[in-house]
Amino acid sequence: MLGLGAAGLALSQPGAWALEPALPPLPAFQEAGFADSPLVGRIVGADGLALQPAQLLARCAAASICMLGEQHDHPDHHALQTWVIQALAARGQLAAVALEMVDAGWLVDGRADAAPANTQPPQVSLTPSGGGSAGRPWGQSEPSVRRALHWNDDGWPWSLYAGPVMAAVRAGIPVVGVNLPDAEMMRAYRDPKWDASVPEAVRRSVIDDVRDSHCGLLPAAQLPAMARIQFARDATMAAGCVALLQPGRTVVLLTGSFHADKTVGIALHLAAADPGAHGGRSPGVFSLLLQGVDADTAPRPPSGFDAVWFTPSTPPVDHCAELRKALAGKVNPP
Repeated sequence: MLGLGAAGLALSQPGAWALEPALPPLPAFQEAGFADSPLVGRIVGADGLALQPAQLLARCAAASICMLGEQHDHPDHHALQTWVIQALAARGQLAAVALEMVDAGWLVDGRADAAPANTQPPQVSLTPSGGGSAGRPWGQSEPSVRRALHWNDDGWPWSLYAGPVMAAVRAGIPVVGVNLPDAEMMRAYRDPKWDASVPEAVRRSVIDDVRDSHCGLLPAAQLPAMARIQFARDATMAAGCVALLQPGRTVVLLTGSFHADKTVGIALHLAAADPGAHGGRSPGVFSLLLQGVDADTAPRPPSGFDAVWFTPSTPPVDHCAELRKALAGKVNPP
């Protein structure tokens, strides 16, 4: 169903998009959970109205930052991210691809196949290449790209992320890590300044999410400090995206759905990331939720998202059992 007619959608749209290259074919979904749901494959905006892929892409391209909120272990979500990156790059509308999965500063920008081992991350200073058909494909191999990004395959299986990352690399688009480095997390954990970096209601909401996402296994006294790490990560990703902004192009950020939620995540930190830019205003953000369907899925996006793209769901996993195993024998979980 998803692959039919996708390549011709752009040609049927009025205005500038009618003159753009045809959209790449949409990927066929791999997962089977609730695959027969009428929601699967649908794109729905915040107003509850259905969107065509070309309309979604236009909204993404019109924003300074387009966040693609994923379920990290969902192959179909990464396939849709690949599609978005390919389509934007083909039109010269993609400034860079920013990654939660890579520490801030590590990048692939075409100047070298890989950063030297045992060095500090290079400074992010990218010269616009024109992007898309006007750019020059760099042609790095997957191993060299993984080395350049210092890819952590244990935390982020390359098999899931090779598609979107290499789609950008092959199109000559910078790929840049924007996450808080592990070495900085304990500092954030201990720094009370992060308590005031978001409204108090958001802070409490994130503390609740930290508790729930850790299955109630963490000591209550530890939760506020764990939330500080979340705020520091969001602020670091916001600053990383702001550093990549180019007029007339969008920065695509691949990140988890909670970070992409504009009511609690990265968007709240954009103004502070570069307060002197954009006339004191935050850059425009479009946030797309990639959501696997289940029996209770609502037919429109949650309030923190501008649109949702529904996919089949992955098989259920008992994350709490996995966490209990990971924390077994640890007196003070991190």
